[in-house]
Amino acid sequence: MSFRDILVHVDDRATSARRCALASAIASKSEARLTGVYLRMPYPSDVFAAERLAYLPRAAAEALKAQHDADEKRAVEAAEQTLRRAADLASTSFEWRLIDGDTNDELIRAARRTDLVIFPPCAITGVGGRMIDAATLGLACGGPVLVAPEQGVWPAAPRRILVAWKDTREAARALHDAWPFLDNAEEVAVVMVRPSADDAGEARLAEHLARHGCKARIVVERHEDMSAAEVLRHQVKALEADLVVMGLYGRPRVSEWVLGGVSRAFLDDPPAPLLVSH
Repeated sequence: MSFRDILVHVDDRATSARRCALASAIASKSEARLTGVYLRMPYPSDVFAAERLAYLPRAAAEALKAQHDADEKRAVEAAEQTLRRAADLASTSFEWRLIDGDTNDELIRAARRTDLVIFPPCAITGVGGRMIDAATLGLACGGPVLVAPEQGVWPAAPRRILVAWKDTREAARALHDAWPFLDNAEEVAVVMVRPSADDAGEARLAEHLARHGCKARIVVERHEDMSAAEVLRHQVKALEADLVVMGLYGRPRVSEWVLGGVSRAFLDDPPAPLLVSH
């Protein structure tokens, strides 16, 4: 099992270079097609700006639009060059796409047609546009999202992987989506935090992993004086994990998604790259 289509978000910020290097290296190793996407914002970017423009002289409004278009053109070119440098170093090719960032719809549609999305914890669209966080994308796209922290240089083939396990659909989905990474890992630790008698099943889970050639170490943590997120962070540090695999939990409430405590804590401050799936 391997990735064949990989999508990476790119912008003109310096932190894109690390994300592009990671995406290019994974694409090269997997012999996958890599697509870089830049999220454009229309001008004006919101209704309030449009109302303000209505009171400006036509020449001034046109000058502002021309400046916006020039700034975004420079940003697009800088972002594409960032990905090109990373792809050249990894000896892989890529496709470049400009996607409408005014809503999440086009990005989500693109993500649903790829095997893996590589995304920052929070992406900024266009030139000072709106924000899209990895949780929103992960809950909607139907596949795995590799959340790359803004700092650090991350290996394309993680050697030490921590799997945060709970007997839920989301955790099982994340585990299955992680096989391309788990297959080549040197060490895999499956961490269960305060499992109940019904959902532990350590031996059965270890047997399942072993059938895939993955000799995982099952770690059962029963600390009552720390939160689940704190326990997992401790284990990430102890393992020196290159990758954390976890289910992305959520439930609909009116028009928003409410994340579980561990998901939110790790997405807000990733201790390592996170492979999340819902």
